[in-house]
Amino acid sequence: MKPYKVISTDNREDWLKSREGVLTATQIARLMVGGPAEWKSVRGEFNGERRDFDTKYMRWGREREQFIADYASTFIDSTLEPNDQFLISTRDPRIGATPDAIGDDVVGEFKTSKHPMPPSLKDAKGGLEARYYVQTQVQMLVAGVDACAFVWEQHDDDWPEPAPYEPTHQIIEYDAEMQKRIVETVDRFFNDDATDDVSEAIVVEALHQLRELEEQKAGIEQSQEKLREQIREQLGEEDISMKFANASVSYYTPKPTARFDSKKFKTEHPDIYEQYVKTGAPGARRLRITYAKEED
Repeated sequence: MKPYKVISTDNREDWLKSREGVLTATQIARLMVGGPAEWKSVRGEFNGERRDFDTKYMRWGREREQFIADYASTFIDSTLEPNDQFLISTRDPRIGATPDAIGDDVVGEFKTSKHPMPPSLKDAKGGLEARYYVQTQVQMLVAGVDACAFVWEQHDDDWPEPAPYEPTHQIIEYDAEMQKRIVETVDRFFNDDATDDVSEAIVVEALHQLRELEEQKAGIEQSQEKLREQIREQLGEEDISMKFANASVSYYTPKPTARFDSKKFKTEHPDIYEQYVKTGAPGARRLRITYAKEED
């Protein structure tokens, strides 16, 4: 039996309807990498809520798909052919995917970005890269293959006509442990209507424990500072370096440092400043927590 059935559609309404009752690769990735808010959002979509939006980056990605597909078939696997059909797994009809390309023993997933390709999707700790990894694994599960050609085309982000760079790629291999987690996530989504509440309860409990630890940490830091002050009082006002039985201690005034005043330079020479401004890759996702005020 073929590992999937193909859903052919001629318009967007039919395309959306074909997904009813099926979790897509993108949705599963959001469930696995996101938190309670993503679970709530995906459940809303599953129950009929629309999530239609389009950006210049998405439109650019669609425009570049054929060029990237040519790269994939030329340099990775000649059997890879562009695909726009929705595939539903025959082994687990709750799971579907639309790989950008399908080959004899491989699928293709194509991305465009203003950032360089991450060195290894498998090692991604979170964010879009982690979602992409889950997405490729779902596509392999649906298509019944053991590899995904993940192709990344960076551009210079100079709109309205950004210039593309040479594509790069990495081969994502079948990950049995990840695919097991994918099925477990789908099971939770379909079998446990309280998943959102359970996830929220886990977060609330973690926040409670974290707040307690931070309060303990504050007390410890205050005690540490009192001990440091005792040491400073004993060492006096002169620069000094001493060795004790259990540690070495230096107490000194640092030399002044010269720093470039970029704010002043930007104000006085804005044109020159702009020539040397470079946008770096995004950092790791940040977790910001604001605790509710405790009642007296």
